[in-house]
Amino acid sequence: MHPRRIGPAALLIVLALNALIYLFLVADHRFPRATGTRTLYETQRATLSGAGDLVAPPGLLAKALRPLSPWTGPLNALPLFHAGMFLDEALFILGVGLLAGRYFASRRTVFVVLAGAAGSSLWMDHAGANFHSIQGVPLALHLIHGFLESGARRNLLFAANLLALQGTASSAVATVLYLACHAALRPGDAAARLAALRVRAVDGIWGLALVASLAPLLCRAGGIPAGSHRPSAEYLDLLMGVAPSTHTTVFCGFFTLALALRAFQGCGRRRAFLLLGMALAAFGILSLVGPAAPWVRLVLVFLSGLGFERAVHDPQGGRRIAEGMLFLGTALMLVALGMVEYLLPQAAAVRGFLGPAPDDLGITDLQQLRLLSELLGMAAASAGVAGIVLWLQAARRRAAPLAVALILMLHPTDVFGWKSRMTWLRSAPLTPAQYESQKLQAPAGERPSPGPLQRAASIVVALSSAAWLGALAWACAREARRRPGVRVRA
Repeated sequence: MHPRRIGPAALLIVLALNALIYLFLVADHRFPRATGTRTLYETQRATLSGAGDLVAPPGLLAKALRPLSPWTGPLNALPLFHAGMFLDEALFILGVGLLAGRYFASRRTVFVVLAGAAGSSLWMDHAGANFHSIQGVPLALHLIHGFLESGARRNLLFAANLLALQGTASSAVATVLYLACHAALRPGDAAARLAALRVRAVDGIWGLALVASLAPLLCRAGGIPAGSHRPSAEYLDLLMGVAPSTHTTVFCGFFTLALALRAFQGCGRRRAFLLLGMALAAFGILSLVGPAAPWVRLVLVFLSGLGFERAVHDPQGGRRIAEGMLFLGTALMLVALGMVEYLLPQAAAVRGFLGPAPDDLGITDLQQLRLLSELLGMAAASAGVAGIVLWLQAARRRAAPLAVALILMLHPTDVFGWKSRMTWLRSAPLTPAQYESQKLQAPAGERPSPGPLQRAASIVVALSSAAWLGALAWACAREARRRPGVRVRA
């Protein structure tokens, strides 16, 4: 499993589509409606204003700017928050692309995976649970693979530091589960990698550096607390395209769902049961330490890459899946039409899909009775289009190249269209006076005095975050300039 280039076109297209959403958020002064992301925003605003030194603010940009809090007074916290979230998503996109490049040789497949991962990462409701819990794991896994392949200790150091900056229990557990599953599926390869590693004289120094890289944990560097999270109606989102939960989402596109099912076609029954057993075991373990829905979404996205490659090489094998998507689209359309007749008089049926309205901002609750029906109608159209394209690929061999081109065009339209609609629904515009009140202001009274250990840890957090932002810019520029056919060195 050797790393390959992401492809400048794939990376730039996905980053540009994501940037359009952030341009809308900044230009319209959009504020998150849900309590989870609002709390995260207020924590970042308070720490950047100098209100506390014991808790590092969430987000790499905020962590890097924390030591500069005495001079950040003129800045407005809202666009700063959006800029930080954009950089966090860019790091996530880069990690997904590099990890996908290890599994898939085709740049088209990497683009399908990138679009599905970036277009489904909705953080407007609960950024800690739905996005920050998985943000750095793909890049950390890519670095760990590099350590196992080349023995480069710096890769292990960087991966540990990134996971510590993320600071969630589920990210560490997911990393361990991934490595365990990888070793179970490819035991010979894992044993050979571990046997090739040799103890070196400087490993003691690397060990001390590894311990120092975990310093962000002393600052409780963001994230969500550990605890059980039971599955709920949020998993209906996978088939509906409408998020019934204000905590986590599972939707990752109807093409992603269909292609993920396509990945299991041609797989032996014994291997399929093995994969299903490992997936259920991992799901149960992750549910004990935090929300498991984002991990389900990420696994489906990578499975869709495998399904896309199988669809390209065997286009006539997915007719049943195409028919299933057409049936799903028809069912969603019937539900949407039925809501117009029977359920629309009940405003409470819609309220749960819109998120809570923050009363302190003077924003009234949305009462658009036809909204849920319209969203289900859009989902029905997307599922139907996915079914038609996949049926065209399976039914007509000569139309297979056209179907592949349509997938590459319609798949990002589906997921980013969903992300744009949900972002608009789960946010609200601020008035000019409300926007001006979001400026960073130094708190009145005496600031809390941190201990020397906490102060040293906060400096390490700031330097690590600034280094990761610089590495992100360098890596994106390198991928954009890389020539075709050149592999990424581990």
